[in-house]
Amino acid sequence: MMRLILNEVKKILKNKLNLFVILAMIIGMGIVSYLNLSPEDIPLYLDQTPIVLKTFEGKELKNIEEVKAYKHEILSKYHKKADASLWEQYKKDYNNYYKEFTKQYNDAMMKKTYGKDYLDIFNKIKGQVSEEDAMKYMSMEGNSPYSISPSSISDYNAETKTVILPAFYEKQGELYMLNYIYRGTYDASYVSQASGSGEAILTDADEFYNNPLYYMSHKDKLEESALSSIDMKNSALKTLNLNQIKQTIKNNDFVFGDTSDMEQFIGLLTKFTFFTLLVSAIVLANSFSIENHNKTDQVIVPSKTGYKNITIAKLTAGFLVAFTTVLLQLLVVLMIANLKLNLDGWDCSMTKEIFLSVYSYKEYTLLFIGLLLLATFVISMLTMALSFFTKNQFITIIIMFLFVMTPYFATLFMPVDILRFTPSIMLEPNYYLIPNVYYGFPYLSVFSHALMWKTFIAMFWLLCGVVLIAVMLVKAKRHYVENR
Repeated sequence: MMRLILNEVKKILKNKLNLFVILAMIIGMGIVSYLNLSPEDIPLYLDQTPIVLKTFEGKELKNIEEVKAYKHEILSKYHKKADASLWEQYKKDYNNYYKEFTKQYNDAMMKKTYGKDYLDIFNKIKGQVSEEDAMKYMSMEGNSPYSISPSSISDYNAETKTVILPAFYEKQGELYMLNYIYRGTYDASYVSQASGSGEAILTDADEFYNNPLYYMSHKDKLEESALSSIDMKNSALKTLNLNQIKQTIKNNDFVFGDTSDMEQFIGLLTKFTFFTLLVSAIVLANSFSIENHNKTDQVIVPSKTGYKNITIAKLTAGFLVAFTTVLLQLLVVLMIANLKLNLDGWDCSMTKEIFLSVYSYKEYTLLFIGLLLLATFVISMLTMALSFFTKNQFITIIIMFLFVMTPYFATLFMPVDILRFTPSIMLEPNYYLIPNVYYGFPYLSVFSHALMWKTFIAMFWLLCGVVLIAVMLVKAKRHYVENR
């Protein structure tokens, strides 16, 4: 049997088109991964100002690589299980640095922005300000050469008649770096001016994306924020999902750390698209039809080897080639990411989305790989089944192309619970993890018990695979007996 399987693998790889498609996909994935590993998480518009980012000790950071390295160095101190004591230390460290970096205005920058009477302006905005004055001050800030945003970051509240204006300090480069590291945004430096208190701005009130550690270390707040964001209609299914999410948050141990490079790695996984699945369909479409085309099936049927054994060998060879191609693509992506990124945050909880925070980057990556392999299994199985029954390569490719591509154009009108079953959607794990109007609920009810959709769908397709392969083997055996 092993010789038969190896022979079928050779048949697949001997086809020049098959070999070209496989190599092109692997090399293409490597090129796309390399080109997409730019430091997108650092706003490049800072380069348009005279302000230079600096370490907390005042050393200039010359390029983005140095910025990322310094951020990683600082956040590595907090790489541990998230709890209240870690949050208090994190907040205390930030607040102390903030007070140090905002002790003294940069006189030249402030005069350049707000004029020589800038002290009067900032004393005035501690109280109520007319809308006319507010617009004038905001216009000054918008025209400042030191403004780091493409649009103004000042703001006026018509109800309270208060205005927010960014100030510029002697240690502005250090302040921007502090906010980028601890808050994920340079623009945070102006917020304290809203109340005129001059106190540090890192509080318990920030949203999850800007302050994930607070929520990870206060599970009750994480649960409250997560559940309040579910904009689905009340139903028994919603109640079931809410209870499961509560239980997951309660039982989860959150880990904090620098996740910017890990987020870039997760971004690379989104480069696995329908092209990945179409490779398997193209390569395997000729698995059985080739024997019919070459008339070798007439020789195989009465042979000692038998049509059933040949069918088993073809199926096994097809799955081997498909899975190996996908795993090689994953290996290339991982190798390139490991060369350009600092991947020591596998155990960290995800910070991109509040519902994903219950997963570590390792768990999310393994889940993605599982869904990718399941999608590959479904495509390979259906392609070889079509080739077996139709004995026509062209028909097989057309049907599989439509099967793979349809979900991309049907997301607006096809029910999400149907979309989840399609291999194309399996490459988007959020459909199985995030509860909202777009993705639906991650849990379904099976005899009043909660079961994740991803588990149910995996069981469904594996069962379909067993049944379909069994039918093919029975037909192959019957075909052999009839032709003896």
